[in-house]
Amino acid sequence: WDSAKYLGFARPNSICDKIFDSCDRRKCRIQSPNYPGMYPRNITCQYIIRQATVPYGRHALVSVGQPNTGHVHIRHTDAAECDKTLQLRLNSECDVVGDTLNIYEIEGEKRRLLLRFCGGGIVPRVTSSGAELLLVFQTSAFDNMYFDPSPGTHPGFELDVGVAFVPKNSYLYAE
Repeated sequence: WDSAKYLGFARPNSICDKIFDSCDRRKCRIQSPNYPGMYPRNITCQYIIRQATVPYGRHALVSVGQPNTGHVHIRHTDAAECDKTLQLRLNSECDVVGDTLNIYEIEGEKRRLLLRFCGGGIVPRVTSSGAELLLVFQTSAFDNMYFDPSPGTHPGFELDVGVAFVPKNSYLYAE
């Protein structure tokens, strides 16, 4: 995999939590533990993306997504029912196994869920209305270690991080 990727700063006293900053100046990628290999069972990983430095008169919009197939495969069903059509699944469709990735925008102490998904394929760009996103990856304790070895897919996920700066008085941003 590409050595120029920035995979975040490990949060102290954590198994898999990461903090990302200055993603406007580097190629930030959020990855599940062991990506592109099997991720562990019964874990919760938090990935915080912050854009602290914002040019004067601008507002930062942080986003994540994956435009390529094969980089997202989060278990959505048990091995007995594993289908060969890998597709992104939302909300309650992820309740069978319970492995999910939740994307929240953060403002102060408040968090608002933007997207909850599992499965795989292309992940559309999810953009915050502010300078901070929180991703929470949770895996179920109750599942076997089987993984569907479909060609061109890797267990877990890798998401691209983007930062855009819009004028504060632009129609693209409203306080």
